[in-house]
Parts: sequence; structure tokens; C-alpha cells
Amino acid sequence: MTADDAPIEPNARGCYCGLWATKPEVLRSQGVEPGFCGVCVKCGAPGHLRHAPNGPYSAAWCDRCFQRVARRGMLIKIAIGAAIVAALILWRYFA
Repeated sequence: MTADDAPIEPNARGCYCGLWATKPEVLRSQGVEPGFCGVCVKCGAPGHLRHAPNGPYSAAWCDRCFQRVARRGMLIKIAIGAAIVAALILWRYFA
């Protein structure tokens, strides 16, 4: 197991695994495996219900898909920042 594959604690993850302690019947009725609190919306693997990394909504994500979406969002932000800097440099050069 590498550092990237290491399990993340539920409190650090910000998920709803605490439902296993309070209302396990809810998760069982949804077909969720013990140790998880949702089924990934991207790949269908067992995952965790938590806030999406790039939007104002919640969804169930496995750790792998969650990290992919988070990285994609970071790359988009970097690309937007680079485009703004390039536009300012070009504006300054041609103005």
C-alpha cells in the first residue's frame, strides 16, 4: 500500500460514515458496504458521501475518483490563472 492508497479517516474525509453508529439501517437499505457511506457516482465502487471538491453539492465518491476530480479542478484553476496572467502581460505589452 502506497501513501496515495492509505485510508483516510472519516473525520478528515468529511463524510457521513458516522451513520453506521446512529442509523445503520439507512446505509444497509441503500446497499452500502460496511466501512463506507455511499456508492461512487463515477465508477460504482464503494465510496463516501461528501462535498464535491469542485462544486456546491454533495455526492458519493470513492477516494480514487474524488482525487481525480479534485486534481482536475486544480488544473482548471491553474489554467485560468495562467490565462489571466498572459492576458495582462499581452495587454501591457500592446497597450
